[in-house]
Amino acid sequence: MTSFQQTVRNFALIFAVGVVQLVVGCGDVAAPPLAEETRGDFRFESREEIEALAIQTFEEALDAAGIELTARGQQLIAEGNALVNEVPLDAPILHPNGVVEGWEGILDDFDQYVEDEASPNLPLGLRRFEAIVVFGMYDPKDAVHAQLLEKYLARQTMVADPVDPTDSASDDATGEPAPAPAGDPEDPAETSANDIDPR
Repeated sequence: MTSFQQTVRNFALIFAVGVVQLVVGCGDVAAPPLAEETRGDFRFESREEIEALAIQTFEEALDAAGIELTARGQQLIAEGNALVNEVPLDAPILHPNGVVEGWEGILDDFDQYVEDEASPNLPLGLRRFEAIVVFGMYDPKDAVHAQLLEKYLARQTMVADPVDPTDSASDDATGEPAPAPAGDPEDPAETSANDIDPR
């Protein structure tokens, strides 16, 4: 048995076990159908809207509070420390060393938003990304956040312009135009018995 065949067999076994667990776990209760996904499932509709809510940096918080660092404070930052509780906290603050300062209970609030406020039609990762933005923790310089932003916006585009499975001009899986049929339909040599209209 080749490694590919073994991988397929293992995948099929895992899938079968998952289906059995799903069926056994459901009992007599029918799961409610998910609502059809709409643009309304997305709290934010543009890159600009999300970037406007980017996390406040420590330097921005200092400027907003009118606080100037002492030489000792500058030295501590240069050594890689975070000066937590030094500025008023009305939103999360990103310190130069990467520490995010937030209020007590922010993680509970975050989890509650993901569970109760974000659309259940969105994948968990995108619900969490939306919560990151809502709670002012989106960092446009963070590679993971940037990747999630692209996925979030791409999913909106996918939902806004769904592929019509009955549209023969597009490929169902990609939404790209379907390749032109081979041959010239006007040339009788290219016509098969299946192509002839019986009427």
